[in-house]
Amino acid sequence: MAITSNGRCGLSGAHDGTLKLWDLRTGELIRSFVGHTDAVSAVAVAPDDHLALSGSADQTIRFWDLATGQLLHSFTGHTAPVSAVSICPDGRHGLSGSRDRTLRLWDLEQRVCRAMVPLEGAPQVVALAADSRTVVVGDRIGNVHHFQIHMK
Repeated sequence: MAITSNGRCGLSGAHDGTLKLWDLRTGELIRSFVGHTDAVSAVAVAPDDHLALSGSADQTIRFWDLATGQLLHSFTGHTAPVSAVSICPDGRHGLSGSRDRTLRLWDLEQRVCRAMVPLEGAPQVVALAADSRTVVVGDRIGNVHHFQIHMK
């Protein structure tokens, strides 16, 4: 679940492969997003509240326009379910973590992978700082890792 910065909407992922955008004041469904072929396990909303990332058991990361519901891009590269996604505070980069024990840094403007980092364990939660290089990862066994990613 992710909440927009203005607190008005919530974005959820579902086992049927959809995302749902909710009006948190009324509880009404605003829009459904269709594109994943397996359960959605992670969602993130950009700070401008216009864009979102989702990660799925289908091993993809999808990039969405929240206003229209349009799928902007589908990122591939993970070889196991995606367990975590995050968007940099400037909205230009996204981060994904997978049960394949890797992190991937995505350039959301150029639509390419800028870095891949192998991990010792599967990430459960990821966060990307404003510099688009500082990363914090929480893994499935309770460890927290902090490091810098160097882009290609």
